[in-house]
Amino acid sequence: MHEQPDHQQPVSDRIQLCSPVEVRRCCADFRCTEHELRAAVYAVGGDPQRVREYLHPTLRQKLTGVWRQLRAAVQPPVTE
Repeated sequence: MHEQPDHQQPVSDRIQLCSPVEVRRCCADFRCTEHELRAAVYAVGGDPQRVREYLHPTLRQKLTGVWRQLRAAVQPPVTE
């Protein structure tokens, strides 16, 4: 039987954000920050495959650009 690389092994049935150990393991597996992991779980639910798809690097780059635009739009201008 063909095995997937370690970083593509299913983490568990559901991602549990209340467990610090699970969060660290998922961040390592998905190669993301805790903030990115939490945002992905809130966006698509706790299914590891859906979270992996959400965190796909191409999509993550697009979302980061959108996030920066939104953040810039809500931040007050800097005055001296």
